[in-house]
Amino acid sequence: MAKSIKALANPELTRPFSVALLGGAIKAKPTQSGITQTDAAALCGIAK
Repeated sequence: MAKSIKALANPELTRPFSVALLGGAIKAKPTQSGITQTDAAALCGIAK
């Protein structure tokens, strides 16, 4: 059985820029699309 992916909410992008804010935005997008790390790596042509 495949793991279920919990969609993360987008971070508040009106706050001042920070590394944590950037990381949150990058992490939220694939979870909202419902893809796993393995799927994302395959789309990029690289190993997980």
